Amino acid sequence: MLSLIEYASKDEKTTHIMFVTESCIPITTLDALATFLRTKGSYSHNGERLFCSFMDAYSRDSPRCTRFDEHSCFQIKNIPSDAIYKALPGWCLLSRKHATQVLALPESFGGKDLYPLFEKVWAPEEVFFPTALSLVGVLPGEEVVGKSIMFAKWDERARGQERAHPLVYDGSFSRALVLKAREQGCFFMRKFKRAVDVRDWETMISVQVDSSQEQGPSKKRLRDEDAEDNTQSSGTNNSRTR
Repeated sequence: MLSLIEYASKDEKTTHIMFVTESCIPITTLDALATFLRTKGSYSHNGERLFCSFMDAYSRDSPRCTRFDEHSCFQIKNIPSDAIYKALPGWCLLSRKHATQVLALPESFGGKDLYPLFEKVWAPEEVFFPTALSLVGVLPGEEVVGKSIMFAKWDERARGQERAHPLVYDGSFSRALVLKAREQGCFFMRKFKRAVDVRDWETMISVQVDSSQEQGPSKKRLRDEDAEDNTQSSGTNNSRTR
């Protein structure tokens, strides 16, 4: 992933880098995403507008930190425990500035590559990038928006490693699902194991979302929707993979 960042950064026009996989799909147009990043995805610094990164990260002191997290994600040698963060979902959006800082991070550690320290971490990309932003001093802070633009949900009733796998939406991709994701400020969605018909996809992404809705619904509504996701997906995700 670091090689991809380095390659993407060679293009001077690159302003952001978004991590996705074959199980992710966009649920909006590039124009809509660009407009969002220019307006709600930036901050003012010394009279200049700078872009933010987006990731929903938490530390080991957060109520979100599970026993599984504690044993599989937050025990990394040679990194201060209060600097370790985990992002869910791990497919985050980095601004060019932050991506460059992550690439330059080894210079602060005597030229040593930090990624090997994460080899024994479960889903290392979920921990490496937020921890890297913590080490360069921007997380937590106004430069990193504490939310993901990737729509992904987990079965809260699952335990152990099973809880680490997101719900699969094969067979349930619908206009209503896209609208719900867009109302939460998401522009990508996962997880899909099977292909989505392009014609259906074109119809779905034509969903129009009011800008006020895109700020995100209430916490209660999110909890209700998560419960609905868990109910609808029970029995269909017994063989989930990352």
